[in-house]
Amino acid sequence: MYSQIANKPGRGRKEILSAAIKRKVIREVANNPKFMKDLQFGNNLFAEADPCSVDNGGCEQLCYRSTGASVRCDCLPGYILRKDRKTCKEYNPCAHKNGGCDHICHSHGGISVCTCRENYVLDVDGTTCKKVDPCLEDNGGCHHICRSENGTATCDCHPEHVLDTDGKSCLKVDPCLQANGGCDHICKSENGVAMCDCHPQFILDADGKACQKIDPCENGNGGCFQVCLSDSDAVRCACREGYTLLEDGTSCKKMDPCSLENGGCEQICRLIEDAMLCECHEGYALKSDGKTCKKVDPCSIGNGGCEHICLSSEVSVLCGCREGYILQKDRISCKKVDPCSVLNGGCEHVCTWSHNSAQCSCNPGYALMKDSKSCRDVDECEENTPCDHICRNSPGSYECSCKSGYELGADRSTCYRIVQELISYCVKGNGGCDQKCQEGDTGPICSCFQGYRLQRDGKACQDID
Repeated sequence: MYSQIANKPGRGRKEILSAAIKRKVIREVANNPKFMKDLQFGNNLFAEADPCSVDNGGCEQLCYRSTGASVRCDCLPGYILRKDRKTCKEYNPCAHKNGGCDHICHSHGGISVCTCRENYVLDVDGTTCKKVDPCLEDNGGCHHICRSENGTATCDCHPEHVLDTDGKSCLKVDPCLQANGGCDHICKSENGVAMCDCHPQFILDADGKACQKIDPCENGNGGCFQVCLSDSDAVRCACREGYTLLEDGTSCKKMDPCSLENGGCEQICRLIEDAMLCECHEGYALKSDGKTCKKVDPCSIGNGGCEHICLSSEVSVLCGCREGYILQKDRISCKKVDPCSVLNGGCEHVCTWSHNSAQCSCNPGYALMKDSKSCRDVDECEENTPCDHICRNSPGSYECSCKSGYELGADRSTCYRIVQELISYCVKGNGGCDQKCQEGDTGPICSCFQGYRLQRDGKACQDID
């Protein structure tokens, strides 16, 4: 019975077991890894088998049962699952970030093993590499001094020694014997080191080897007052611009710059507090170069002193005045002219100076014409007859007269009837009339001048304007 169950394919496996053989089957089946542990009795059914038990579930290396009858494949250490999720391929840890190694990565069974390049050793972390100091072992083979350069030992020697041809041994030497120790003049060996010195009149340069000639001008300026010039071992004194050397050959004296070509000035040269200044004659101004001069228009400065108009000539200034003004005796200032004082200002009759100009007017009996200067006679007899009866015009005036039987009154314009009787109404008090009075048959008859109106009392007159 067991052999029959064992030979089943393992999927959907169900068998009916008799009660007589159930104990033996349970024991043998339970001990067989091909089948599931669950075994049901009563209904005589047996559970499904592990899917990984047949062909390892289709997995190349490791098989794990998943949900139900499905499986999950995996790989042994050093291998990774392929895209088919069943087969495995060897994993190279060096392919990713060099396996974490600083220098060289080796893959062994899927595990990275790090090594280092020449002159390096692997650090305790098993991944990083550190430089090997060749001088740590036997001083790098050097006799005196070992220096590590790029992992290679380079030998050197103590003072008063030189490296032998083997590049390791050191030989005692005098540094001054070779190329004078690099000194320009004198070489002295002190503790195996070349110390340089110079001959008299020389000084050691900053490099401690070369010697420079001492400039005699550097010592107290060579005794010169201003400028020291050295020529070999000799000293020659000179002076700055504007000074001259005295007979002692060292002192300097200030020169008068104006004494030489007028100091470069075109007209006037002045020395003011050791400074040379150029100036110009009257009528000239200094140009921007500070030396040459240019002619100045006198009228451009304060109008040449003239009050109104300035006219310049080659040698002087002439002043003039604007229209309506005359030049005064000082030949500079101007005075307003009274236009009426010259030809009566052009007026025929009366000239009046008003608002700085001539204003013309006419005598009584005349009127100003359109030219504002001439006058014409006014005909009073036509424009405003002042006479009672007869008016005769005369130049600038008029004359009244009366008709026969009338006589001219005291106002020289009113006419009164001549009364034969001894009594005249108008003679006494103008007959009580305000303006004009005429003799009536029975009494005075009052009237008014033109522009007036006789009132109700028959005597008084009132202006109608």
